[in-house]
Amino acid sequence: MRAHGPGTLVVSEVDEAFFDEESPVAAVSFELHDGALTVVIRFLVDHYDDEERQRDLVKQALTPLLRRHRMTTLEAWPDENWVPPPWLWHAQLAFNTRGRTLESRCEAGRDAIALLEAMISGQLTRVTAGDLVRSGHARVLIGQPEGQWLDVKSQHYDLESDHGQISLAQAVTRFCNAEMGGLVIVGMSTKKVPGGEEIRGICPMPRNDKMIRRY
Repeated sequence: MRAHGPGTLVVSEVDEAFFDEESPVAAVSFELHDGALTVVIRFLVDHYDDEERQRDLVKQALTPLLRRHRMTTLEAWPDENWVPPPWLWHAQLAFNTRGRTLESRCEAGRDAIALLEAMISGQLTRVTAGDLVRSGHARVLIGQPEGQWLDVKSQHYDLESDHGQISLAQAVTRFCNAEMGGLVIVGMSTKKVPGGEEIRGICPMPRNDKMIRRY
């Protein structure tokens, strides 16, 4: 990390051995806001019609993720010096510094960028959710509801039993018959909330080639 203007700390992911003043900086930085340290992220938006609506969309999309990290969105705004399209946007995130490391806040900022770039069109889709999981960002789904195309399981299906085989077949058949298809994620837990189930945590499953072949 290196200072970059008053009250700002930018982050570079270049290895320290190769770092110099010309090294590229990450899309996550830190800034002072009313004397408190905040996280500022940068992300690209392909299309938007109304600045206020886009600002509300960003805040809405980030709420489940930031709630888990005990963070909030202070503001979101387009970069005035960026020539579109796409449009460069910024969001400033507040957090309590007590018991928090800069590394953990950087990670939260990177998760927020991954989620925004997937959800910026307005809704998380089966395709973008799958991309988030495959790219190692499954944790950004925490706080999202299960729905017509999303189902999560905390454990593998018991494919040694008739019940487990039938449960898997029912899930796959239901999504195959759905207009939008579907996504079953093994290794995430849910909690009952008004209106359904909400994803609340990750339950890592060891990679098992035999199990994958059985699926």
